[in-house]
Amino acid sequence: MMLRYALQTVRHRNAGFLGAFVALLCATALITACGTLLPGRVALRVAPAEVATAKG
Repeated sequence: MMLRYALQTVRHRNAGFLGAFVALLCATALITACGTLLPGRVALRVAPAEVATAKG
């Protein structure tokens, strides 16, 4: 019964459903990026000041 109401809501309010889906997708991408970059920074073991003054 509740599933029927949920499907009717999605059918009539596409923009709201799409907006929520895009927001969830962006949040997932942000969390994945942070989780991927953090171990690399932890393993680097270089002071931030040295990174900032490095010539490259």
